[in-house]
Amino acid sequence: MSDKETTRQILELLRLRHLAPEWATFAELRKSTGFRGARYLDFYAFNTWPSKRFLKIAYEIKVSRSDFARELNNPLKRAWATEVADECYFAAPSGMIQADEVPEEWGLIEMVKNGLRIKNRAKQRHIETLPIGFIAMLARRSSDEPSAFPSAVWLLAGQELTEEALEEVVTIRTGRKINDAQLKAIEDANAQYADHRELWWIIMRNLGREFTNPTKLTQWFVGDGRAKREIDSATLLTLRRLRNDIDSLLSQSEVL
Repeated sequence: MSDKETTRQILELLRLRHLAPEWATFAELRKSTGFRGARYLDFYAFNTWPSKRFLKIAYEIKVSRSDFARELNNPLKRAWATEVADECYFAAPSGMIQADEVPEEWGLIEMVKNGLRIKNRAKQRHIETLPIGFIAMLARRSSDEPSAFPSAVWLLAGQELTEEALEEVVTIRTGRKINDAQLKAIEDANAQYADHRELWWIIMRNLGREFTNPTKLTQWFVGDGRAKREIDSATLLTLRRLRNDIDSLLSQSEVL
């Protein structure tokens, strides 16, 4: 097995050892956000149960003797792990690291035929507080992932619609599911809508008029000649530059 495959296997075994909801786990976790957070922990497990005193464990995965030797020669590389973890372990294939080679306070966990086995237990501390930069990184990594299909603030509808709602509309109107081309059109429309939404609000404030959505604004502008006279020259010039974009957006919205 290659070093990369061995590393991946150890990572998967560590995840199995620390399952949700009891544990929150992070692979390749940076020390902090920002440019100064370039150092990584290979694996970090955070126990979410008060009964376990929110135990925090850091792991450095080593799959070759040379990698382990580099680690021993650069103690600063791993020193920060003791600031954020109650226990710190090296995780390695069985027999690669001897227990007496492991630095003080660190433990050793080995990958064996049936999973993982602790060969040398780490010294346990209790970290009461975590560095704010590290907390920021945990928050970044644990925040909700953006949807593969973003909630579309749809120009035509003037409201937020989920992917399921859009598919339902298309199915009702056409009897067909949304295809890839339609999804792309919706995403493009959503991006353009975000650009024009700000202009919509600016114009409403300047004119003292209220429009339920940019579509109503565009219809008013295109269909009412008096509207042009109510808009000052600067706003009119802006609208003229964007009119083609708005019309294009409206045509894309008609995909439904």
